[in-house]
Amino acid sequence: MPARPASVGRRSPRRSKPHVLHAHAKAPIMVLRSPVSDVDVPDVPLHAFILADFAGRADKPALIDAPSGRTVTYGQLTQQVAACAAGRGGRDDKPARCVLLFSPDDVAIQEFFRKGGPARELVRGKRWLLLTRWVHLTAHKKQQLNTLFALNRRLLKAYLLKESLDRLWNYRYEGAMLRYLQSWIDQLRWQRLKPMEKLARMLLNHLDGILNYCRTKVPLGVVEAVNGNIKALLRRGRGYRNLTYLLLKAQRLAATKTQLVALRKAA
Repeated sequence: MPARPASVGRRSPRRSKPHVLHAHAKAPIMVLRSPVSDVDVPDVPLHAFILADFAGRADKPALIDAPSGRTVTYGQLTQQVAACAAGRGGRDDKPARCVLLFSPDDVAIQEFFRKGGPARELVRGKRWLLLTRWVHLTAHKKQQLNTLFALNRRLLKAYLLKESLDRLWNYRYEGAMLRYLQSWIDQLRWQRLKPMEKLARMLLNHLDGILNYCRTKVPLGVVEAVNGNIKALLRRGRGYRNLTYLLLKAQRLAATKTQLVALRKAA
């Protein structure tokens, strides 16, 4: 078998291996960018940038204490802020570093308030309307809520969930109440409503007391009155280490009021 001719001046081609980066199991880094256009940041301390306009008003009063009449001028205020900033920078007069953490929702909130008065007036004072039941609202208040719900669909979902939870107290059987509560919790899936999820966890933690409401329909006003008396008892005694003694004191407090009423009626 003839020998293969040796190749002169040639090299066998080598395939270049692709570079593989082995990623470690770390959380991805999310880079947040503001929708607002970039601006030039001056290379000066923050307090110097804010108080730059005070140079021409050094002798004018900046703060006036009404009871004492003491006046702080803009020049004195600048010196005090500079001294405070130097102390915050470190004892060695080194520049300090800070990390600013913010939520992506903060940008949306700031953009909302930049729209001016009409947008603010639409949201202002609607907290108590959201806490009020729909059947107790007037036609004008309902129209205001509908306008607000048109701007925020998640707020509408939260309000509907709040209204539907009121049916929980109409059940008389524990099994039916438990099934309704479970179906209400299932509605929170994929809604991304953190406050409602917190409320669902609180209801599950107090499930025994909620189910007892089927057997004994205690008015919620009476429950709040009893809780108020117990809190007053805790403040008066500066706390109690023994729960049994605390319950005895609460029972004695209620019994004492009953006896006093009975004695007054007998007299």
